[in-house]
Amino acid sequence: MSFASSAASGDDKTFVVKPTERKCSEVSSAADWLVIRPEFHAPRADGLLPIAADARVGASSLRRGALLGRFAPQAHSVPLRGNVPTRVRKLAEQAGVDAIILAGAGLSRLKLDLSALKNALAAIG
Repeated sequence: MSFASSAASGDDKTFVVKPTERKCSEVSSAADWLVIRPEFHAPRADGLLPIAADARVGASSLRRGALLGRFAPQAHSVPLRGNVPTRVRKLAEQAGVDAIILAGAGLSRLKLDLSALKNALAAIG
């Protein structure tokens, strides 16, 4: 809720706070998605993320890189910059990454075509 304020008397130091109507948008999932090129998808029985050994996983934040080290120690985190479509394009074009970790909310809002890539929901963040 936001508030509007207005002077209630002649002096500028007295204010009356009135709530204003404001609609909230639907909250998106806070889950991160691991998007993997098919040749680097390696299902595992040990509970770790399904990434092949020595895969390069692009992550844009220290938090995602640290989580990758915890849940996929067989892979290597590499810094990845750019907007979401650019990151997905880098993955599809094999430009230095074999998988990427992205915010699920951003992927669903942008409605990107990821049909050529293997998707796995990674509930790591």
